[in-house]
Amino acid sequence: MAARVGTASAPPTGASNRICMCPDLWVQDHLVDNCEMCGVDFGFFVRRHHCRFCGHIFCGTCSDKTFPLAKEPGGAKEEVRTCRKCFLFLATQKSTSAQNDRARRKQEEKKQRAFKSILNKLTPQNFEKLLEQILAEGIDEAQTLIGLIGQLFDKALTEPTFAELYAMMCQQLSNRFLAENIEFVDPDCDPDAEGGPRMINFKRVLLNKCQEEFEKGDSAIKAVEQEEIDDENEKNGEDAAKEEEKEEGEVPAKPKTPEELELDKRRKIQEREDRMRQARRRMLGNIRFIGELFKKEMLTARIMHTCIMKLLNEKKNPDEEDVEALCKLMATIGRLIDRPDAKSHMDAYFKRIQGLSVNKSISSRHRFMCQDIMEMRSKGWRERRKQEGPKKIEDVHKDAAREAMNQARGGGPPRGGGGSRDFSRGAPQDGGRRDGARGGGRDSGRGGGRDSGRSSPALPVDDSGRPRAIRAGAGADAGARLGPRSDLGRGGGRSGVPE
Repeated sequence: MAARVGTASAPPTGASNRICMCPDLWVQDHLVDNCEMCGVDFGFFVRRHHCRFCGHIFCGTCSDKTFPLAKEPGGAKEEVRTCRKCFLFLATQKSTSAQNDRARRKQEEKKQRAFKSILNKLTPQNFEKLLEQILAEGIDEAQTLIGLIGQLFDKALTEPTFAELYAMMCQQLSNRFLAENIEFVDPDCDPDAEGGPRMINFKRVLLNKCQEEFEKGDSAIKAVEQEEIDDENEKNGEDAAKEEEKEEGEVPAKPKTPEELELDKRRKIQEREDRMRQARRRMLGNIRFIGELFKKEMLTARIMHTCIMKLLNEKKNPDEEDVEALCKLMATIGRLIDRPDAKSHMDAYFKRIQGLSVNKSISSRHRFMCQDIMEMRSKGWRERRKQEGPKKIEDVHKDAAREAMNQARGGGPPRGGGGSRDFSRGAPQDGGRRDGARGGGRDSGRGGGRDSGRSSPALPVDDSGRPRAIRAGAGADAGARLGPRSDLGRGGGRSGVPE
């Protein structure tokens, strides 16, 4: 009759396998005369109590424990009465579940760190090798897949130069997943929903991330602009705040010096500019990455047209960030979407772009961007300057050799005795003959200056300070000739002292 407390490795007999306040077996009161655990008889002073987990009947002493349970799976939990045996089982189960969750989180964090380390080393040279390393880490859960795609997006948005490489990584991973038909249960869906749980794959998660980032758009930029407006309003309201009466006994704060106020102001402006720069870079990187994904056939043309129409949505007051993103997207994918079947759409887009190119409400920089895009289309989408992207080592060596060859064909730096200074001044390549013919250059006729003592000997003067003519053969340098064939050039004397 009296049941004994067993181990906590299994729930009591008749207990439901799910934690719920509606157990499958609910014992009726009139069928039990004593406690199933201690065997005490029920009476006027010993009341019957049901365990809300197993449904059996116990006395108040044997069912004095409470545990948070839900009436339905996934519902709100509340503290309810349980017997000691069920409490021990549930507490052990909860502890084991918590340990498993911690171990699972640590394993997931380890994988995400490994993914980050691999992506930091990604180059065209080791692309295939690192792709296999990512797959070797094991993508066996939806959270792992979502985390990997999130890291790919962050790298592509912060490093737009490598957007093509990250798009290629997404393409290869998606092809592997499709070939092996790998899918996961969406963690955000209700597993008990009608029709069963919703399944997701690599491409679905990637599309969701693209939509999330694109809809977020320039919200970060607008947030920084709004912060600047709020700071101005706060500054205007400072005078009114200073006039408010302080509470009795409150010690007034030490006022800041003008230097400290100026330093705080500059610090705020610098932080705001850094956030604006980062937000703008992320927005443009997102546009370019979406375009590269479309090039790899990861996104459809319909999605691209939707993005373009969204960027062209504002007619009266166009947003400069949207205009810049539109030009960036057109420069990336214009050649691919400008097809005969989409000519009507493209003509409508460029009619709007032409209007933006003469719109005085946007800056001249953005108007010139629109004009550049129109020029690109008129020239068959030929880029004025090819966008630089990641290259292999052999490609870098080839480019360096090609550049060296072009320099050799164009002629190296001019050679001659005049030196580099004379080349920059347009001096002849004859060893300084022009200046020599003039008697020693710019400073020689002045009798002084920086180079006067080195370019020509000092002239003798008479008692009145006037230059005195030198007699023929009157000195060590008498009759010396200037120029390349001069006596000085052959190592003659330079004393310049008269006899």
